Parts: sequence; C-alpha cells; structure tokens
Amino acid sequence: MLEYLVRPQNILILIPAVFILLIPFFRRRYFISIIGQNSQNSQSAPNSKMQKVSTKVQSERFFFYDFLKGIGILAVVAIHITYVYKDELSYYNTENIYYYINNISNNILRFTIPFFLLISGILLKPFNMQWKWKEVYDFYVKKFLRLIPPYILCVLVIHWDKPAEEILNLGITGKAEVPFYFMLVLFQCYFFYPVLMYLRKYASVTIYILLIISMISAIFPVFWDIDDFPLFLKYIFFFAYGAYSREYFLNYNNEKVRGKDFWIWVGLLGYYLIYILLSSHYYYNTRFFFGLALFHLVFYYQDVILKVKLFNKFFAFIGKFSLWIFLTHYQVLLYFQKYFERPDIDFYLQQIYTFIATFIVTILISFILDVAYNKLANVLSKITATKC
Repeated sequence: MLEYLVRPQNILILIPAVFILLIPFFRRRYFISIIGQNSQNSQSAPNSKMQKVSTKVQSERFFFYDFLKGIGILAVVAIHITYVYKDELSYYNTENIYYYINNISNNILRFTIPFFLLISGILLKPFNMQWKWKEVYDFYVKKFLRLIPPYILCVLVIHWDKPAEEILNLGITGKAEVPFYFMLVLFQCYFFYPVLMYLRKYASVTIYILLIISMISAIFPVFWDIDDFPLFLKYIFFFAYGAYSREYFLNYNNEKVRGKDFWIWVGLLGYYLIYILLSSHYYYNTRFFFGLALFHLVFYYQDVILKVKLFNKFFAFIGKFSLWIFLTHYQVLLYFQKYFERPDIDFYLQQIYTFIATFIVTILISFILDVAYNKLANVLSKITATKC
C-alpha cells in the first residue's frame, strides 16, 4: 500500500486532497459550482425574462464547449506524440534534456480527459429522475447509438485482418488502440448517469464521496480494470462534477466569482505547475485538481478568449466532430511517425511534422466521416419513423 502512496504521481494527488477533504474552507471553494447550484435549485423558478436571458447565454456557452473540445482534441494528439516518442531511448533518458521537455509537455496537456468528462456531464440534459424506465431506456439508446457504431467501425477497420474472436476481445477491452480505453470509460459514465440523477438531491455529499472513490481508484492499480476491462471509477468524479454543475457553467457569470474562489483555482494551478517542474515524471489522466482548476479559470476568462473570432471558430468547428478525430488520429499518427523517421530530418522536427500532418489529415478524414455518418443516421431515423 505504501509503495503506491509515495509514487510521485500519487503524491501530486494527495497533497491538495488533504486540504480539500479536511479543511471546510477549501472544500467549499472546490465544490462551489455544486453547492451554489443546490442553493439555486431551492429557490423559486425564474421568470420568463430571466429564462430568455439564460437561453441566450446558454447558446453562447454551447459554442464555447465546442471550442474547448477542439482545444482538448488538439491536446490529445499532442499527448500521443509525447507517448510514441518515449520509445526513442537514445533521447528519452534522464541525461538528455528531451526527457524533461517531453514529460513537462505531456503533463501540461493532461487537462484534456478531465475537460472532456466535465463537458460530457455538463451537456447532458437532466431528466426528471423518478425511475421512469422508458426515459432511461431512451437516454441509453440515444447515447449509445451515437458512440457505439463509430467505435465498432474504427475497431473493425484497424483490425480487419484479425480473427473475429480477437477483434471482439480488442473492442471489449478497449485495447484495439492505445486511446480506446476512454471509450469504455465513457460508456460506463453514461450508463451510470441515471444513478447520478437519482442522487442529485444529495449532490453535495455524492460528489464528495465520488472524489474519494476516484482518488483511491487512481492510486491503487487493483481498481483500474477487471480482466483487462478498464473501469471508470477513477474518472467518474469528473463526469459527476460536470453533471451536477450544469446550471453553474451554462449560466456562468465571472462577475459573481468571488476573489477567494478565483485564487483557490490559481493556487491549485500554480501548485501543479511547480510540482511537475520539480518532479519531472510522465503523468497520466487523473488530474483531479489541475484539470478542474484550469476548467474554472478558462471559464473565468472566456470573454477574453471569445474575442479571438477566427481562432474560436476553427476550434469550435473541429470540436463538433472531436469523437471521430479521437477514434482515427492514432493510426494516422503512427503512419506519419514512420514516414518522417528519416536521418535527414532532425529528431525534434520529426515530432513537429508528425503532429501537424496528423492533425490536418485527421481533421479531413473525421469531417468526411462525421458528415457521412450523420446523413446515414438521418436516413435511418426517417425510415424508422415511417415504419412506426
């Protein structure tokens, strides 16, 4: 047990966890979006004028979420660049500066999985959870039809030459490709969502318990998987935090964020950056405090970010089909890694060229797949509606 607790990645989690879990002041600040929402839910319903303003604000927010997904998927591609080039042991060793550049770059980009799970939770429209099974069934059908066919298609395309039994195993375990475990995590989060909605009236307690569960699961490998099937336990906190903070972020107003709330997030961000500079190891996705702090700070400065129109529109555009980019980019990356692995190209330039080429080609492929899939889905839904 002790050997896991003293690992650098876990110490990074445990130090702020002590403050958040044991000191009420820090705990209230960390869960402010959920505590504030519970308080608002206990008040009377807003009038129609307020609702119209809220709808307008929410429309702007949805654009911002697409933008964040676009930034997030760019970070995913960059993370996998650092991952595949770790195998270059002549460069990736503690005696070479590349070791530190690679690790620090990777660690800074590790906000992306928390971002995607937070956004996934926020954008789910909550339903009246009174255990109406038809409503739960419709939710599952809608979500899984959106995710499972693209996932199955990509698994089949990548491993078309393997036996059916092996393909099935690769798909079920998420080992068809390095990042595909996340699809299994996402499936489990959506499957658990009705339970989160049922527990929503106890959100402030539920989210506290889920943080503890997720941290324990992240620290101890026994909770990572069952027979190679990746478990969602160490990630469920982010998804639940987003689901319970939906109204807070959809109607975000940085003028209402008090100074002490702002500085808590700045402090957590600063702690993370200092730690990864002083302890330059290669960390992974459970950034409970860095991911959440950066998410809050991005919203605090969203008005400034949204002023850069061309920048926003581009990333919001690719954010709309980030699922396809996620599913296709790794194979493209491996192709370009081999293509640019030539003695006449500098090692650092190889990575830059691979990143740029992967991102451009994957965007084109993913856009085509997204358009084709949406058209096919619309045709099938019309046929189904006609038969009904």
